[in-house]
Amino acid sequence: LRGIGKSVVNSYEMMPGHACCVLAISDKFIKEHRELAKLIVKLHIKAQKFIKENLDETIEIAAQRLSKDWGYDLSFTRTVVEKAYKENPTALEFPWDPHEIVDSVLKYAEIQYKLKYIPIQLTSDDLFDLDLYDEAVAEMK
Repeated sequence: LRGIGKSVVNSYEMMPGHACCVLAISDKFIKEHRELAKLIVKLHIKAQKFIKENLDETIEIAAQRLSKDWGYDLSFTRTVVEKAYKENPTALEFPWDPHEIVDSVLKYAEIQYKLKYIPIQLTSDDLFDLDLYDEAVAEMK
C-alpha cells in the first residue's frame, strides 16, 4: 500500500490448502480444564461465524484495535484490513473445523521433521483432540 516491498510468493503458492492459523490449546489445559477448553472452542466457532457473516463490522473492529496496537493512522489500518479481508490476496481461509485441516497440518509437520526443526514425526493424535471439538459442536446444537 505504501509502495514499499514486493510480494515474491504467497504461502498458498508454496503449499496450496495449508492451514494458516489455528486455535491451539495445550493437552495440559484440556486435561485440567476440559469444560473451559470446550467453551473456548465454542467461542472460536462463534467468532469465525461472526466474521464471515458481518464482514464490514469485523473490518471496523479490527481496524480500530490494530491501529492502536500498530500505532498507525486508523484510515491506513482500515485500508490494510479491508484489503486483507475483501481482496484476500493471500487466499487465506480460516476454517474452524479441525477435521478440515488435519492433512495439511500433518504435511507441514512432516516438512518440519524433514528439515530437522522438530525431533519426531508427529501424528494426528499428537496434534489434535478432535473429540474436544466434536463434543463442543454437539453441545452447540
